[in-house]
Amino acid sequence: MSSCKECTREYKKRWMKKNKSHIRQYNTEWREKNPDKRRSEWMKSRAREHGITEQDWDQITEVYDYWKSHGIDSNKCYYCEKELGESFHIDHDVPYNKGGTNDMNNLYPACERCNRQKGEMTIEQYNRYKSRV
Repeated sequence: MSSCKECTREYKKRWMKKNKSHIRQYNTEWREKNPDKRRSEWMKSRAREHGITEQDWDQITEVYDYWKSHGIDSNKCYYCEKELGESFHIDHDVPYNKGGTNDMNNLYPACERCNRQKGEMTIEQYNRYKSRV
């Protein structure tokens, strides 16, 4: 077989068409074994769609690494522990409009419901509020 790009491309196309079920099974197994990598790849793709720069992306991955090193599961809401899908919020312990920062130790993964319910409360205030409700 010739090694030109066009021939290689055609060969890969035919192989993929012939092996669809094998590829689907491999991809399914990989996604199940690598939820963090899958989420990271998905987020990187979304970031590109929204014009997020490489520098911004590096900062985002730093936050995820920080969460992981501090035992915070980025796939679950910090407050209710509900599994987070592809749509989630990054919440501030001390709200940004009350002097909070975007420092890693002030950011937590949250579902939309908890983030909206928490509003401008700190985590401590929100936990007290939840225990009364």
